[in-house]
Amino acid sequence: MEKRDSWIEEGFELLDSHATWEAGGVSVQQGIVELNQLFKTGQLRIFSTLHEVFEELRQYHTKTNAKGNPEIVKLKDDLLDAIRYAYMMRREAVALLELDEEFEVDEHYPRESGGALGY
Repeated sequence: MEKRDSWIEEGFELLDSHATWEAGGVSVQQGIVELNQLFKTGQLRIFSTLHEVFEELRQYHTKTNAKGNPEIVKLKDDLLDAIRYAYMMRREAVALLELDEEFEVDEHYPRESGGALGY
């Protein structure tokens, strides 16, 4: 059984295809530029308790390849990739208010942005 099948069996609703930008493509560089701008303007913030995300941000870097061009070092960046994929596919997101109507939401679910720090 493939991972996808087991996730579906467990009740996860998955998209039919992998994450792409709305116009198509999977540019990592585009995601880095857009997320960096969102961090700088405070439109995207990370809860201060997510130490692993901050550690990945600290370690994120590029190196020069054989052609003299910078390339991203793909090491210990899984959480940042997940954030980028989520941002890429935000067009498929369902607003929490829409979920409230359909599902019972845990009263302890953090709805406020308190405790979040912009990177």
